[in-house]
Amino acid sequence: MEVYNFKLFRAFQPSFDEAGDEWKRRIFGVDYILLKGMQGGMLFLSRYGWPLADALRPRHWYVDGRFRETGQRLVGSTGSVYRMELPHRNSRGLPVVIKFNRFAQDAPVFYTIASQSEAADNIARGARFLSPFEEFGLLQDLRASHKTQPGRTPIWTQRPLAIYCPATRYPAWKLGRKENAYWRYDRALAADQRDQPEEKRVVYEWDRVYITLFNWVKGVDAQDAAESGVISDETMVKLSRNVNKELSERGFRVLDNKPRHIILRPHGRSGRPKAFRGQLPYALIDYELLERGE
Repeated sequence: MEVYNFKLFRAFQPSFDEAGDEWKRRIFGVDYILLKGMQGGMLFLSRYGWPLADALRPRHWYVDGRFRETGQRLVGSTGSVYRMELPHRNSRGLPVVIKFNRFAQDAPVFYTIASQSEAADNIARGARFLSPFEEFGLLQDLRASHKTQPGRTPIWTQRPLAIYCPATRYPAWKLGRKENAYWRYDRALAADQRDQPEEKRVVYEWDRVYITLFNWVKGVDAQDAAESGVISDETMVKLSRNVNKELSERGFRVLDNKPRHIILRPHGRSGRPKAFRGQLPYALIDYELLERGE
């Protein structure tokens, strides 16, 4: 079993900022505290994840495949994605999303727009899944994008909590990764860390899996809302277009953005989504194909 001595660590490092420099890593603009397990696993905790470190310990959700045994595989997801309640001292349970990262795997994307163009085809052909560190970095930039455009409000998203790399090693074919794609990810990661001391640099372990953890967002996705009659099909289509437009105006796009990735927030005791100032409040989930637009 992978062991992480959180109690010893937290005894003399009570807050994220007070943690010793030897524990910290900065990757693609995101700060982490890196904890290494006694078997060789690595747990990268973001600022959002550090206060929840006790609950995010792999023994609560990963050991013995607990995410499969007690978690719920999410309907409509194309990868391995699970929802699970983790024990937490300040609440009845901490709901999280556990997602196996698919970087360096084939990313088939059919980019559909009103009028097909060569530019759209090129975008689709160049689609690739983000590495876990790139995904957290771009997500952080998206969450902060309103700060550079006065008058804009934040886009609600999941909070990136942690990245876990278990110690178990696998042959490349079993992970579905394309070895000829490694260089692109390695080069980007090395360039991002070129100003850091060598002993603090992180490299990808290509024979190991990477798992990302996010907080769970309450609500109903736009497709389910339309199918159950909570909103009309017309409203679902309009909402999807508005989300894409909002992303574009902030300099981002999600190549596989779809109604399943748009969560309508519940309102009051009814739990049903309700428009506010003419807009349906929503949260955007699933960022493995998030990228910067023009």
